[in-house]
Amino acid sequence: MLVLKGSPLSFEEIRADVCGDVDIGAVTLREEFSVLRTSVGSGILTTRPCGVVAEIESDIGRTLNHAEAGQIDRALEAHNRPISPIT
Repeated sequence: MLVLKGSPLSFEEIRADVCGDVDIGAVTLREEFSVLRTSVGSGILTTRPCGVVAEIESDIGRTLNHAEAGQIDRALEAHNRPISPIT
């Protein structure tokens, strides 16, 4: 479950555990790298070996709102890829 760290939540505050390729429509997670596309634009998702935390970095000038963060959260949860904030 995504825990929001204040509002709104920025890409930099999101981490995801990924393993291999996960294609969930607007969001594609790949083992090497991927582009995360949402209604706010795109960001680069870089991952390390399977099971290691990956960071999403934004290439746009604004942050995600609760609805957008929730959309990503639900999509990842549906594929057993929960995300949590960077601590």
